[in-house]
Amino acid sequence: KVYVGTDQNKIIVVRASTGLPLEVANKDNEMVPLEYKSFGQFKGTLYLREVDGDEYLLASSMDQNIYCFDEKTGNKTWNFSTNSPNGNGLTIDEQNLYNSSADGLITSLKINESIKNKKAVVNWSNKYEGLKDPTQIYITEDILYVGGTSENKKGKLLAIRKIDGKVLWTFDTPLAINSRPLVVESRVFV
Repeated sequence: KVYVGTDQNKIIVVRASTGLPLEVANKDNEMVPLEYKSFGQFKGTLYLREVDGDEYLLASSMDQNIYCFDEKTGNKTWNFSTNSPNGNGLTIDEQNLYNSSADGLITSLKINESIKNKKAVVNWSNKYEGLKDPTQIYITEDILYVGGTSENKKGKLLAIRKIDGKVLWTFDTPLAINSRPLVVESRVFV
């Protein structure tokens, strides 16, 4: 299966071998394309997560929400409002989902607990002053790295502790950071 985020406020699923839409039976037993719908464009990375034998699709949307959909039906399991557009996609590790919103809000949600409870379970959600249009997040064992634009239109790189969202350090750059940071052998590249 291939999951395609669209500018038509939905994610569509096509068969990888043919490119044809995957179909499911609706409540009237008619075959219709499998779609995951929101009120905004889906941009960035989508993730599938298996919990207790069922699969769920996790996505962030420009409509200021993070979504979890039942992969089989396309039905929304839960959503979490970020109050700001989410254009860079999610990043996940074994337990948590991380999202960066346009206004500098970084959110950490517990994936399995959120799915089991059918509502988002928040680890932490912090707005970082002076950070605008943050990039997608890069994860290491204990630290999140995110870049973006500062209020003076220059760049800003933040190292954030995964467990509680505390800023460990920041670094200002002469130009805005528009792509996800990368860490190789303890060196951060932007």
